[in-house]
Amino acid sequence: MNLKEQKKKNKHVILFLAIGFAILVCIIIVYIIINYVSDQNAIKKEVEEVDTSYETFKNHMNTFNEKREEIYDDIIKVTYYQQLKEQDSTFKQLFQEYEKVIADLDQDYKALEGKCINRLYPDVSANNKCEAFVVGYEEAINTYVYDIELYNQKVDDYNEWLISNNSEEAPLEEITTDKDYIDVDGDRVYRGKEEIEDGELQNETEDE
Repeated sequence: MNLKEQKKKNKHVILFLAIGFAILVCIIIVYIIINYVSDQNAIKKEVEEVDTSYETFKNHMNTFNEKREEIYDDIIKVTYYQQLKEQDSTFKQLFQEYEKVIADLDQDYKALEGKCINRLYPDVSANNKCEAFVVGYEEAINTYVYDIELYNQKVDDYNEWLISNNSEEAPLEEITTDKDYIDVDGDRVYRGKEEIEDGELQNETEDE
């Protein structure tokens, strides 16, 4: 093979390599574009799911606030033993309804947990909704646990009063729950948790 033929062959090899390299670059670019579009579609879908789930959560939070207000007005404000005893079945029923509201919020948590906890979107609205969800859910659960503890404290005070007065009346039952205080976002702040104050109940006859 003479020098001229060798140069021609080398040009063909270089041309093939250049074409191969160009094809490889095109494939990589197309792959990047496809992945980018796929990621954008996935993010868009998650944002839409956040919007939908948040609307349901917001409705459940409104129900929670209404039920919590009812619990507070009818039970937490109780200051006399007689009220606690006479309305025991009514109070227990209210807490059962309260528990159902919390169950709905738990379902909302399952729907939004993977999409909102430690997640950041390019969509500001989605981020705001996730933040509102984390704060709202944490506050609701901790408030619920607090209310149960506060009610049980009243029940304990009443039962101790029965014992101290050698009463033969049956003691009241506490409310049980598998819930505990939570810190959803890990900031070491338990929103909705407060200290329980002792000595709120008293015998109604003392003021007569």
